[in-house]
Amino acid sequence: MKKTLFMELLVLTLFTFLLSACGGNQDNGNPTMPDICNPAIADWVISFTSLHEAKEDHVIFIYWNGVHSQLPQNTQVQLKINGEEIPLDSCQFEPGNYLGLYNLNSGTTYRIEFSVNNILKAQTDLRMVYQASANFPNTFNPASSFAIDWSLSANNQYQIAVLSSWHDEDQEDEYHKDLSPSARSYTFPANAVQNFGSGTEYGVYLTQANLKLVNKIACLSTHTLGADYYMKNGELDFDRTMLRARNLSKQLLDR
Repeated sequence: MKKTLFMELLVLTLFTFLLSACGGNQDNGNPTMPDICNPAIADWVISFTSLHEAKEDHVIFIYWNGVHSQLPQNTQVQLKINGEEIPLDSCQFEPGNYLGLYNLNSGTTYRIEFSVNNILKAQTDLRMVYQASANFPNTFNPASSFAIDWSLSANNQYQIAVLSSWHDEDQEDEYHKDLSPSARSYTFPANAVQNFGSGTEYGVYLTQANLKLVNKIACLSTHTLGADYYMKNGELDFDRTMLRARNLSKQLLDR
């Protein structure tokens, strides 16, 4: 896999992974995903992320989440889906990170087998998430409440609504809300994130997730829809292509 494609997919997948796997409100009574970013909960994370930018339906991202010094040198991992071994590219500049591309169907359950140095670490069934179709507002006032709505063919384990604001590279705020699996709309409260003044941009995201946690191996299926908003003609205009993630990958590639 070419380095530029590897980097693009890595950043976009990390962006989606962090929206779903880390953070969230813990007190609203709705299902809350375990914090698999915590090494005490998961040593390895295997995420299956639907990205429409990729030729294949899903990007597979595997990463060592445990203590860095405890990752043996020359570690080799193997991933099988329904008995078929998946080709993986390792990240030379970050040991313990791997990427693969594979066709997977929304709502279908697959048998996942994960081995490290020829030792089977986890074997489980994981259903790829049902993908939502969402409606985002053409514009909104961050100082007022606003709503999004969506449709799903069936419920997933987790739904997370996220609102972000940012300005340049060093100012950022984020609001997470865990939703009921049966929810099909959500109203963001007014002033949920900080306004950093002129030039502040915003992102509104909806993530679907299914998770299996076996022997400290987290297997995660996610799909995120989002819209980024920037100031145009005196009001916030939107772009459904999640330009922020694309810009992050470009900045990383240009370094």
